[in-house]
Amino acid sequence: MAEQNLNINHEIIDAIIEKPIPFSLNGNLFYIYQPSLGVSLLCSQLLQELVLNDSSKSINKQIEILLVCSQQRDLVLRIVSLYTFYRRSDVLREERIKERMNALNALDDAELATLVTTILQWESRQEEFAKHLQLDRERRTREKIAAAKKRKGNSLIFGGKSLYGTLIDAACERYGWDYGYVLWGVSLINLNMLLSDSVQSVFLTKEEAKEAHVSTDGVYLDARDPKNLHEIQRLINGG
Repeated sequence: MAEQNLNINHEIIDAIIEKPIPFSLNGNLFYIYQPSLGVSLLCSQLLQELVLNDSSKSINKQIEILLVCSQQRDLVLRIVSLYTFYRRSDVLREERIKERMNALNALDDAELATLVTTILQWESRQEEFAKHLQLDRERRTREKIAAAKKRKGNSLIFGGKSLYGTLIDAACERYGWDYGYVLWGVSLINLNMLLSDSVQSVFLTKEEAKEAHVSTDGVYLDARDPKNLHEIQRLINGG
């Protein structure tokens, strides 16, 4: 467990500094970059076209990806090519993408599969980071608080129905970034983590705190929730 935590802490650091992954091909050095929101949106449509088994019980995911690299090679080359560009001017130029696809076509299926595996792993990294940092718990608490305040009629919330409001507008307003920078200038995982872990304060009345099962002056644990049993026992034992 300690080694696993150490590894994910290293991965979080790599994400923060947006460390690219290098690979060499025919004497040339290329990089796989952590995707911006813009690159992620472009690639999301392409990734949906990959014929992959979504089941986590897949017999051998690596063999499956290897097969995809053989059967859908042009599509895979396009996806990987987009991840090797950092600038918007490259990503949106078809001739640059075609040029990069031709260069990467020298990769064999196994090498291409390794790059695709790395890309697919990045797609799920945010959830793993959030769970490791216990941000998923905070998110659930925020949802309970929002629901309690809504039922009490103390607040009204508009918008937040799409990426425009939940991500782009939120980042522009909070950090003073322009639209283009939010879309192309920062990695999507950092953008999401910044907003997920941003420091916020919410005023709650005693009734709202009780209804949301949170405490405004200490740690509140709902004893009715079996998931809290271990933590309650630890606190009772002075652990």
